[in-house]
Amino acid sequence: MKLIIDITPPSEELKKVIMQKNQIYIHRNIIYGIAICLFTANLFIIGCATTTTTPQSPIFNLIRNPCDNWTIDTTKPYIQEEISYRLEMVSGKLIVKNDVGSIYISKSPDENLHVRSKKFALSEADLQKIQLKASQVEEKQIEITVHYWNTSDSLIGFNQLEVLVPPTLSYLEIKTTAADIQIDELEADLGIFNSCGENYIHQIDGDMDFQGEYGNIIIDHGSGNIRISSTTGDIICETRIQPEKRYELFTKIGDIYFIPLDGGGKISVSTTIGSIDLGDQVIVEKKKTLSSLFDNAEMMGINEGIFLDHEKERLKTIGYTDNEIEGVLGAGSAKIDLETTNGNIYIK
Repeated sequence: MKLIIDITPPSEELKKVIMQKNQIYIHRNIIYGIAICLFTANLFIIGCATTTTTPQSPIFNLIRNPCDNWTIDTTKPYIQEEISYRLEMVSGKLIVKNDVGSIYISKSPDENLHVRSKKFALSEADLQKIQLKASQVEEKQIEITVHYWNTSDSLIGFNQLEVLVPPTLSYLEIKTTAADIQIDELEADLGIFNSCGENYIHQIDGDMDFQGEYGNIIIDHGSGNIRISSTTGDIICETRIQPEKRYELFTKIGDIYFIPLDGGGKISVSTTIGSIDLGDQVIVEKKKTLSSLFDNAEMMGINEGIFLDHEKERLKTIGYTDNEIEGVLGAGSAKIDLETTNGNIYIK
């Protein structure tokens, strides 16, 4: 389920990066294939070959995406109900919580906070279990929460939540389990946690702290300090680099694309399994590139004979141990850290 809103289109450079992202998974897939082969072989050796990988088995859970529990089947005959209202908000902090569905945040046409909730469920009874609550938890702090009153772990429905915020907003916090997030044109600091969902942040003038687990994160025209920490998913960040600010992008499994619009500073880039493409913008001061995955095959317990000749050549280009580069990007006093464990890093 995606919430699609017409907004300012991304830049041509960002479009190119998004298109390129869809074509560079071959390195990662090779690694996954090797890992699965080793995992399967080890199971056989320790006598687990008779174990069947049913959805209830421990082995299945090891390779299963936890976000599958929150997948929305759009072919089902959902019924829906929409609620809209307006709140006064002088200034301060806004907290938004919606576990399943989508969250869209943008500018209000006036000085008020506008909320529209569209909830979906398969029955009238389940529809009533999805409730929207707005409250002022303390002075200058409003919380908007979608409650799912369910006694089981099954998905009873989802909610599309749209919130238009006044220009006096200073801080926005979003917490969700499995909602796609889209934020458009805000002058406020952001704090976001999303376990399972796609994320598109457009034209933000403020600091950003983003924690994700599963899902891609796209920052289109950012500004201020940016810190992104993700478990699985690609990070694309197009931003202005301001003096003395920090830009920290970390993911365990995923590629990182960093697109500086202007400014610069000291930069550190690191990947364990992957490659680094600095383009022509970075002056390298320090570099450490250790042995490739192919060179470490024996250490990993892999028989080199299982690889075809063309696979050997490609594996020799994939770093198994740390590839680290330190240098200077452009001119400026910012600090930039880009790090992934299993993935490639590109600076455009």
